[in-house]
Amino acid sequence: MAVPDALVKIPNSFYISHRKMTTHHSRHVHDSFELLYLYSGERSFFINDRTFKIQAGDLCLIHPNVLHRATSEDSPECEGILLYFHESFLSPNQPLGELLSIDDVYVTLPIYERTVVEELFQKMLHDFETHESGFTLNLQGLTLQLLVLLGRCVKKHQTEQIHYPSPMHQKVSEIARYINHHYQEDLSLESLAHQFYISPSYLSKIFKRVTNFTFIEYLNNVRVKEAKRLLMETSKKVVEIAEEVGFGSITHFGRVFKEITGNPPAYYRKLKKHPENIHDH
Repeated sequence: MAVPDALVKIPNSFYISHRKMTTHHSRHVHDSFELLYLYSGERSFFINDRTFKIQAGDLCLIHPNVLHRATSEDSPECEGILLYFHESFLSPNQPLGELLSIDDVYVTLPIYERTVVEELFQKMLHDFETHESGFTLNLQGLTLQLLVLLGRCVKKHQTEQIHYPSPMHQKVSEIARYINHHYQEDLSLESLAHQFYISPSYLSKIFKRVTNFTFIEYLNNVRVKEAKRLLMETSKKVVEIAEEVGFGSITHFGRVFKEITGNPPAYYRKLKKHPENIHDH
């Protein structure tokens, strides 16, 4: 489920695909919004610091630059729709405000809403593949309809508190939240295990099992995500940013940054004034 190499089929980044999904899932942080809808099967995600199980009939929204990954708890195969879009695709001249203020979330759609959503997706797929006259405007309108429907469903149907699947999931969520708040520090598996009164080997095992990330993979992704934000939003030197987000070496920072984003830090610094030109990898 990796984001296509540039989302270039439509200017300003829009991509939609109907596909079968296997249990394999690569690292996943990108600059676009992601909508996932399942026709069949189920997909377990670790999103930011929580585990979510997405099942047939569920619609899931993930915001840009949110770390997420399918976990090893997936069913062998599921089928669904993946939609990626940048806010600039929908509204180049003004922010969409409330429509995109919904948190990273999923809702289980009632039968009627499922029918409406599936019809919207079929229209999107048709226009995306055929490029008939006015297809870009139509795709913008259909996506906006989908976001309105999602927002209304969230208010109507998502009233129950989300529970952790198990005490192990709760513990891993606590660990992930700690990493998200202390990534600037000199964190290690041993120091984290000491902080949570468990052994390093047990921490390593449960963290990988629940998140599908190793501890160091998750830590590096959190640090690089923050470094990207600082490159885009500040004028700090790259070496200062590397140190600020927790990397002790500028060389190590550059290597890890490119491994995770597909681009060197300078790529995002050059695009600071033109974020609409960023492409996901």
